[in-house]
Amino acid sequence: MVMSPDQNAGQNNDIKIDNKTLKMVGPFKYLATTLTNQNSFQEEIKTNLESGNAQHHLVQNILSSNLIPKNIKIKL
Repeated sequence: MVMSPDQNAGQNNDIKIDNKTLKMVGPFKYLATTLTNQNSFQEEIKTNLESGNAQHHLVQNILSSNLIPKNIKIKL
């Protein structure tokens, strides 16, 4: 992937190593981070917010329960 703020960067330039042409790819995950060819982190931020909201809703049900003692809720 050619990473650049220019949307047309790398579109017409093939990368060759040992007479093999490397295929251009779109966004992909690398070390738990989504990389795009435009160095944009908007999709990564959106994914992290959605994940955080989902986790918050899971914990919110536990923390609002009257069946769980307060000291356990504090530890959570």
